[in-house]
Amino acid sequence: MNQGMPMWPMNPNMNPGMGPNFNNSINQRLNSLENQVNRLERQMRRLENRVNRIESTMISPRNYDSQSTGYGNSNDKYMM
Repeated sequence: MNQGMPMWPMNPNMNPGMGPNFNNSINQRLNSLENQVNRLERQMRRLENRVNRIESTMISPRNYDSQSTGYGNSNDKYMM
């Protein structure tokens, strides 16, 4: 029964990504992604604060319908 090649061949000659620096490059990539996530989270908090400040200065009608305007001050603001 021929199962073909494994997904991650352990022979470094078969896959250049699996050489001796494999762990190091994985860790560098992971650090870079973690930094990017931290930056994006800070940016999102700043934007949320800005939106909240803008919303708090707006005068909203009494029968505020977020369905028709696309804007709302409820928890579903950031739902995807």
